[in-house]
Amino acid sequence: MKPVEIVGGGLAGLALGIALRKRGIPVGILEAARYPRHKVCGEFLSGGDPGLFEALGILDLLERFPIQRSLLFASRGKVFFRSTLPRPAYGASRFLLDARLAERFQQLGGELHLGERVAAPSEKGRVVATGRPRGEARWLGIRIELAAASPRADLEMHFGKRGYAGLASTGRGRANLCALLEGSAFPRQGALSRIEFFSACLEERGLGSLAELLGRGEPLPESFVAVAGFRLGRNPCEAEEIRIGDAYAAIPPFTGNGMAMALESALLAADPLADYARGRLSWREARGSVELLLWQRLRRRMRWALALHRWILRDGVGGSLWWLLGRRLIPFDFLCGRLQGSPSEGEFG
Repeated sequence: MKPVEIVGGGLAGLALGIALRKRGIPVGILEAARYPRHKVCGEFLSGGDPGLFEALGILDLLERFPIQRSLLFASRGKVFFRSTLPRPAYGASRFLLDARLAERFQQLGGELHLGERVAAPSEKGRVVATGRPRGEARWLGIRIELAAASPRADLEMHFGKRGYAGLASTGRGRANLCALLEGSAFPRQGALSRIEFFSACLEERGLGSLAELLGRGEPLPESFVAVAGFRLGRNPCEAEEIRIGDAYAAIPPFTGNGMAMALESALLAADPLADYARGRLSWREARGSVELLLWQRLRRRMRWALALHRWILRDGVGGSLWWLLGRRLIPFDFLCGRLQGSPSEGEFG
């Protein structure tokens, strides 16, 4: 039996490790950080079906988080659309979820190596699950947790000029505020506190209502995380690489599907990698199988998401989408099916 090594202990890496251990495969995960840790993430897990979570063996972990159903969209502080999700979502704190997944992986006999950085992750038998590769400094992602936000819906999406932000309830009376902002000319942090810097960035992108909320929502400074220079869309990979999660492709965060897509990619990769470990497939054959499964399952939603992402960030053009959506001229369930996967793509379990 050949062992499988996973570089990166985020959602995708831990879920793959759990799936492989459930198949009896020896697995080691190399993770540079330690748990629990805060991540730049919307913490709104939507678009996944229970069959996916059951097949991964993590449904009981997710059921500890609050179920989310309601949402609203706002542009420049004005609400223009309210609805409910076709499928319930989870308000899943990454601070808690990653730690619980790591514990489950170890309970199943997986080897977890923390504080391990890998200079050259591309080797046979090694899966890359390191999150979004760094690219040009076009995007800034910022996240903070609020102790007293009282969102008007389970998920609020706020769209400004060349940027947007989500406010999602995560239970325990808390909410996650996460923004994706385009451009590099942001306020210099300098003597500003983390919260003042976040607020200034929101104001500059036409998200003043969220800047006000940040001021009164009891933000927790220790939960502040920012990251710049990451890619959206499909990521390049080496000839022998198997990539999953955001390392394979990062979907625009307004879809709310990033966490579910990371978990899907882990499950899709599990059987080919198990066959490699048992000697039924070569590494190249396993890689080809994983690539095909990911392409078949994810390509349509990625195309829709990237096209709509470009549309909504263009001043004056994105407003037409909100006008159509607000007047129910575009069915919301139709959009969710395109952006989060639909039953026609095949069910898990």
